[in-house]
Amino acid sequence: MSPEPSPEYSDKDVTRILRRAAELQEQAGSPARSGQGASREDLKRIGGEVGIDPAFIEAAMAEGLDAGVAADHQGQSRWLGAPPQYAIERVIPGQLTPESWGTLVGMLNHHFKQSKAGKVSGGFHSWKYKHDLGSVYVSAIQTEAGAHLKLELDIDGGIVAGIVPTTIAWFATTSLLFANDALRPWLSMLLSAGALVGLGTSFRASVRSWWVKDRRRNAALFDQLASAISSSPVSALETATPVLTEVGTVDSTETLSTS
Repeated sequence: MSPEPSPEYSDKDVTRILRRAAELQEQAGSPARSGQGASREDLKRIGGEVGIDPAFIEAAMAEGLDAGVAADHQGQSRWLGAPPQYAIERVIPGQLTPESWGTLVGMLNHHFKQSKAGKVSGGFHSWKYKHDLGSVYVSAIQTEAGAHLKLELDIDGGIVAGIVPTTIAWFATTSLLFANDALRPWLSMLLSAGALVGLGTSFRASVRSWWVKDRRRNAALFDQLASAISSSPVSALETATPVLTEVGTVDSTETLSTS
């Protein structure tokens, strides 16, 4: 007698089973060992076991768009495709030493092609880079649970830079439509509205795609920064630009608010 074939589970079944298993374990008084959920590597490993390419797991994690976005910016994200600011933060087990902070600053300068000095005021560490399309602000502080690292990004300038040519394109299209004597006024208005919807949809899709890629790129950077705190920084220092560290008072107005 041949053995019964193993059952096949759909993606929804896998999600439901994992969720229910976690509930049963918690009810039994034995919560997940990590205490903080699954890591990025855990998710990739689980996805690989059910036949999902790790690259798509990375893409899905990057599209968790509400994470790090203030509630009052989520409306803009839905309408324009991206919020004006977002943040990535985590408490990393390990000590925030002068050496590890120097490594972080070097990695940031290397990634953004800058030579900015990091600032230290008491136990608060910060690094900032402002450019025409926004800014990047990194802060770190030692807590009892570990080093609290936060990466805040302002991307509103990039969104505005995209709105301007889109608006100009719509006005140009509308002017051509109304200047065409062969078209009736109502038809020109209808086509103008269609152009507005089409350009707006295209703009939102482009902004959203750009934001997803930006989040994915900065999430990977954040993982590298975290590894500099939780592991030896030697390899990071070998590839980083010279570190500049400035000890002084941090101007609180430089902090980007995401709330």
